[in-house]
Amino acid sequence: MLLVIPIAMLLISGIAVAQSHAPGKKFKNQYLTMTISSGWAAEPSADQKLSITDGKYLLTINPIFTYATSVARFEQVAEGPSFDAVTSKLDDPSESYKCAVWPPKETIVTKAISLRTLYTGASKSENGCTLPTSGQSVWFGSYFNGEGPESEYTITLMYDTTDVNRLPKKNSPELRHIFADVVAMLKTLELKPPLFITKVDPQSTAPGATVTIYGSGFSVPNFNIAVSFSDFPNNFMPAPIIAADGKSLTFQVPTSITTMSCNAGSIDVKGWCVPASVDHINGNDCP
Repeated sequence: MLLVIPIAMLLISGIAVAQSHAPGKKFKNQYLTMTISSGWAAEPSADQKLSITDGKYLLTINPIFTYATSVARFEQVAEGPSFDAVTSKLDDPSESYKCAVWPPKETIVTKAISLRTLYTGASKSENGCTLPTSGQSVWFGSYFNGEGPESEYTITLMYDTTDVNRLPKKNSPELRHIFADVVAMLKTLELKPPLFITKVDPQSTAPGATVTIYGSGFSVPNFNIAVSFSDFPNNFMPAPIIAADGKSLTFQVPTSITTMSCNAGSIDVKGWCVPASVDHINGNDCP
């Protein structure tokens, strides 16, 4: 028996399959929650960073980021194959802006987040940048560094290739699709406080006594948790004892206060030497 299926049914079936899109999956850990778009996969990490991949595209979210300078440069928040491939001829990596179309275009995600996209092309041929042989502008990275209410954080999108000729072409359908996915995911991003305190026990005690702080996030990978008294920032404090589950830490109240010396005419105010006022009385420094 020969089964005949009308062509119209095949076409309709094909359209239905092409338009079907599996709903994203919710990702959750102690640092953030976010919905991962279909086609992307969250990669496990030994630290606090979250890496999400789709083929050679890599989206990295670092919910706890610190840097030495007041402004984070691109190479401080992301060092990837595509970035290195483009800037490999530069003497100073901090001058990576020379390889990018500047000012870079921004992809608006929310009021708080906008990805700064970086492209390179023939216009940068005199700046020591490695360019594709086609001369067509290509995209080699995008990042956002922000300052949240609980911590500074970075969001970076990179492409995994060391060959500039394989970098995504500017304004290509593929690249537009990737940015659409990234925008959709980041709109669902919710950062959590990396360290949360619920209780201090006891709240008041004598020098030499032991105090326990309860909460979460005390065992953040690659970060050292320290205890200090705001009024005595120079006081030496031994490293606290952190519970295996990271939900409590214990420390001992110091039995003495470390003092610091200031030049004549200056006094110590919470760890800073500041000029003493005309009516200052030295005897009041040590009540």
